[in-house]
Amino acid sequence: GDISGKGIYACLYSLSVRSILRSYGEIYDDLGEIINRTNDLFCKDTGDSGVFATAFLLLFDKGSDKIQFSNCGHFPALLRKKDGSIEKLTTEGMALGAVPLTEVAIGSAQLEEGECLLLFTDGVVEAHDQHMKMFGEERLIEMFSLKTDKKAQAILEEIRDEVFAFAAGCEQHDD
Repeated sequence: GDISGKGIYACLYSLSVRSILRSYGEIYDDLGEIINRTNDLFCKDTGDSGVFATAFLLLFDKGSDKIQFSNCGHFPALLRKKDGSIEKLTTEGMALGAVPLTEVAIGSAQLEEGECLLLFTDGVVEAHDQHMKMFGEERLIEMFSLKTDKKAQAILEEIRDEVFAFAAGCEQHDD
């Protein structure tokens, strides 16, 4: 996820949303219920401050390897299939804290052995180089699709290193 704004207040709101999600996640099994209740409480916390949070939220069922997900104004998750093809997982959805929600769109996917799921924020795709060219979602997808023989931690480290190398020496506008 990502919180609007920067600095200490954004960090505090971020921790607030995370704590609310975790708390409701302990009480409810229904992703829509968790999101609705989180949004209602977060809206009370943010009031008319204009602060909102984008998030890609999912529940993973270890027994069936099935996920339920909802995209609350964030980037889609990327599911790399065994053959290296990439499927974008997303739903329609509003950022948390923006307005009370009337409904929450929920998607689902069955994960198969050998597949890999990547969640990311704008700090990855909007990282820019000295010419103000962004790293971009297309470059991220291409990199991710080629890493079929890697473990999750290695993929994460290689993507992070590639983004850092791309943006080396450039002041970034986002945190």
